[in-house]
Amino acid sequence: MRYTLFILSIFSLFIASSCQRESSADVNQDRIFTHYELFYNANTDITYVRAWFRFGSITGTLLELASQ
Repeated sequence: MRYTLFILSIFSLFIASSCQRESSADVNQDRIFTHYELFYNANTDITYVRAWFRFGSITGTLLELASQ
């Protein structure tokens, strides 16, 4: 039981730390990586676009874009 609780606590710490965000105004603009996805729905004839911005690498910290 203690082992399971230990593993769950470690896992929850890992999940909580991976969701941190930084503002794009605070980072070097040359180190921002982008990932774009396009989804086309043929039934409604609508295309959806989704973009992710990360700092450091493609698996780095998520960025929240700032207006400045």
